[in-house]
Amino acid sequence: MTSSQSFDLKAKGRPVAIAVATLALTGVLGGCSPLITGAADNVPETTSDTTSQDRSTATNELVSRAYVAAVQEDSLLLVDADNETPYFAPIPEGGISDSDGASVALDALNPGDTLEVTGNGIMLESYPGQYPGVSKLVRIAEGTEADKDRFESLVAEVLVTPSQDEPPVGNASYQTSLANVSVMLTPFSASYVNEAGDEVVSEDISAFNEAGVLAPSVPDVHIDGTTDITLGFDFPVLSAQSSSIPVYAADGDTMVDLAQGSEAQSCSVVDGEVTLSMTPQALYRLDVEFGHGSAIYWIVALPQK
Repeated sequence: MTSSQSFDLKAKGRPVAIAVATLALTGVLGGCSPLITGAADNVPETTSDTTSQDRSTATNELVSRAYVAAVQEDSLLLVDADNETPYFAPIPEGGISDSDGASVALDALNPGDTLEVTGNGIMLESYPGQYPGVSKLVRIAEGTEADKDRFESLVAEVLVTPSQDEPPVGNASYQTSLANVSVMLTPFSASYVNEAGDEVVSEDISAFNEAGVLAPSVPDVHIDGTTDITLGFDFPVLSAQSSSIPVYAADGDTMVDLAQGSEAQSCSVVDGEVTLSMTPQALYRLDVEFGHGSAIYWIVALPQK
């Protein structure tokens, strides 16, 4: 997805919605490849003499180097100094420091600044990547004015302002014993007011047919027992309701147990995100209210592979 809109490198924005994020359990930070064909062509060449040298710390954390491409409210868009892979990194609890240990404010960061990044090495395979396990960020070199132009096309591509002309999409994020996982959510029906003020009602998409066969378009999570799932969307959630119905496997299909009927499930909305406890072998429906409309999402919980 590309955009011709110009962006302030310190403006708020949201990453392009990803298809499915899985984990690359590798010791090399940024080892995953972009999932969008040709997207890597927009990653600018870097001119710094600093190279990224991944190494393990005494606590088995990995240390690498990356360039700042853009600054957001609670995360940074970085470009790995070795393989030029862009990824999002959260601001760690201790904030950002310089080489002397002094605190560096977010508004003091600039495109091209070089950071030493310490973390667990687990990168979500989205485009851009996501590195939730960052524990420390240290600025070891400052960028130049020329860096802003070099990173501008990358920022315009991956940071987009949510548009009311499209139904809200989101991600279901959860932890397993092996990894952090994120799955893309798209609405099966939606009603919303677009940028022009017109009401839009999308076509309803069925999650299962009359025989109870689950549609392949329903996203799935694979969990081991009851698991808290966090559901975040392009726009803040005002309220949400959830229900579930059992599913079972038959002849290679996932079947919805229509004889059982649905059961209401409790969910909570905090800071615009939904938290829902899911149990394997169940299909969940989520009815979400946004400021400009509403949408229905389906997601099936299956046993961990």
